Amino acid sequence: MKKIIAIALLAFAAKSGAQPVELRMAFPAPPTSFVNTNSFTPWVKDVEAAANGTITIRIVPGQTLATIDNVYDRTLKGVADIGFGLQAAVAGQFNKTMVAALPFEFESPKDSAPALWRLYQSGVIADEYKDLKVLALFTFGHAAIHTRTARIKSLADIKGLKLRTGGKLQGDIIAALGAAPISLSPPEIFQSLQTGVIDGAAVQWTAVLTFKLNEVAKNHFLMPLDSDPAFLIMNKASWDRLPPAAKAALDKYSGEALSRRTGNAIAEFDNAAQERFRKETGQNYDSVGPEEKARWQKQLQGINDGWVKSTPNGAAVLAAFRSELKKVAAGQ
Repeated sequence: MKKIIAIALLAFAAKSGAQPVELRMAFPAPPTSFVNTNSFTPWVKDVEAAANGTITIRIVPGQTLATIDNVYDRTLKGVADIGFGLQAAVAGQFNKTMVAALPFEFESPKDSAPALWRLYQSGVIADEYKDLKVLALFTFGHAAIHTRTARIKSLADIKGLKLRTGGKLQGDIIAALGAAPISLSPPEIFQSLQTGVIDGAAVQWTAVLTFKLNEVAKNHFLMPLDSDPAFLIMNKASWDRLPPAAKAALDKYSGEALSRRTGNAIAEFDNAAQERFRKETGQNYDSVGPEEKARWQKQLQGINDGWVKSTPNGAAVLAAFRSELKKVAAGQ
């Protein structure tokens, strides 16, 4: 009789709240994307283990749950509980955050990721995320310019080229260099290059490997022109319904910890990708010396100045970002 009662009690407990809460995470990129395999998937395992059975996170890759253009809106409305996306794809929402996209401001995502998170944590850019729970902020590496036929070795070589852009700031940069910006989402780049709709694409190495762009763009020009800030955000109602153990697990492994983890993974990937492509026959790499680089910086100074003028407290935001970058570089 005692055994029967015990089994009944266990069955009742299972029905009355013992089931873990499932969160659906929109990841609008292929499941093999480096960000997924080397950062988010291990993060999910850590969170689930620390949550002691109170939470499961199901990553939904591709564009079934959301696209890169609507993932912010779908997470905000609760279609997705968690969403990964790019601030540049959300027009007018993240003007301050785009400080991390400005030309020549940082060397590596290892530094920019924690620096960007600290801008949020300290309140400098927090108002741009007031309607969501922020799990991580980070940046991709600098966009290189990958072209089909033209090789870029000076400012003169870029003029007139039709180049893919992923957002307004990057489009302004391309236009300031004398090229024609063409707005395309990452999945559209390969075919557009293959068919000659565009001459090249300004995009990070993560996208080159994820979308196999090296098969159609054999020339790579290296210059720290801009970067893409990125987010991992959570719907507030989805956060509020979680049990305490699940919230504690998410907080433990998110924030600066996840921002650093992702920034480090991206930096390692960028280095490995470049090494891999350098060994492939027919891949060409070009860069410039200090004097020519200074010409590019001068050409783009108006981009940084314009951002400062058009962004609320722009000068203070830029100063704060530079300050955090110095602290991170110093190990603080």
